[in-house]
Amino acid sequence: MKTALLLLATIIISLATSLSALADDLAGSEWRPAMIGTMTMPESTKLFIQFKSDGKVSGHGGCNRFFGAYRIFENKIEMGPLASTRMACEQPIMDMEQVFLSAFDGVGIFKRNRTKLELFDADGKPKINFIQTDWD
Repeated sequence: MKTALLLLATIIISLATSLSALADDLAGSEWRPAMIGTMTMPESTKLFIQFKSDGKVSGHGGCNRFFGAYRIFENKIEMGPLASTRMACEQPIMDMEQVFLSAFDGVGIFKRNRTKLELFDADGKPKINFIQTDWD
């Protein structure tokens, strides 16, 4: 009985530590979208997001820079509100930027597997899949 309780406590502590480490691992990382909803993004895309260590995010939507805040607890993530600069670009670039920035609305769950990051809405529907771009 004591062995089983000790094993259960070890598993719980290990799981809590790994979730905390996962949240810490996003701080200071940079990601490019591989998929937005069901749309596959080219590897050459200039869109990206950076998770700063102070709970801030910043990135580039193709035309404008954006910035805001994020908060992680367990496997949940809260983002926003996001703000952006207001430069004008060609319409296809502006349309893609709108799709990218809108995908962050309603994000509630995240899952990271090494250099892959997935953001889901609160119901578990995929919103954005990312590939890490800062490997160092």
